[in-house]
Amino acid sequence: MIIEAGCAAGVVLNPATSLTAVEHVLPSCSLAVVMLVNPGYGGPKYMEVALMKIQKLREMYPDLHISVDGGVSSKNAAELINAGANVLVAGGSIFTSEDKRAAIDVLRCI
Repeated sequence: MIIEAGCAAGVVLNPATSLTAVEHVLPSCSLAVVMLVNPGYGGPKYMEVALMKIQKLREMYPDLHISVDGGVSSKNAAELINAGANVLVAGGSIFTSEDKRAAIDVLRCI
């Protein structure tokens, strides 16, 4: 229904969501968002879990857009990209920075 309407379908994987829980919809998706934190909450970053999900998604679906959200910063961006992510959402690390332009420039150079 989504694709027939001319839209792209996507799925979000919260830290506790396994790939097997969404494997039935992944072939229809253009985008998967892997969350480093539970939406709406700060707290611990589930980096190891996220990295495994990103790597597996990239292996299974080489053309999939894999976005990462929730705690992305210049400290972990390279690791996320190397795992297979190609879209990074870095809201907090930019908006809490004194020099927002510099924070964006650093991320763009990774």
